[in-house]
Amino acid sequence: MNYTADDILSLIDTELKSGQMRSAVIERLSDDALIGIISVNAHTHEFVDIAYFMKAELRRQGYMREALQAYCAYVFSRCAVSRIIAQYRTDNEASAALLRSCGFHKTDITQMLMNDYKYHEAVTCCLTKDEFKKTGGTI
Repeated sequence: MNYTADDILSLIDTELKSGQMRSAVIERLSDDALIGIISVNAHTHEFVDIAYFMKAELRRQGYMREALQAYCAYVFSRCAVSRIIAQYRTDNEASAALLRSCGFHKTDITQMLMNDYKYHEAVTCCLTKDEFKKTGGTI
């Protein structure tokens, strides 16, 4: 089944209302191609912990920044959480720059199991609603 962006937003809204928020796909508007995903690792009444992925050939073109800003606005406008959390490997400067540009700040460095099934040193970042607004994000 092919889902449209509206279908995914409806699904996310349903997940938020049920307390079971999971993920959203990222589509390129010019051709509706699926180019990435933002997924939810954990969701409590205090925070949403997210992960994200963009197709390699489309990285560093602004797609993820646009999607992450829209996703954060969506979460803050529809969910009574105080913060959004994300992690990146310490050697991933692109993710560090992306999160900084969206207003996230470093909170911790930990060991984290990554998609290669190995533990890596990872930076945990946090974004509050006020920090999001300071970067020009609208809710």
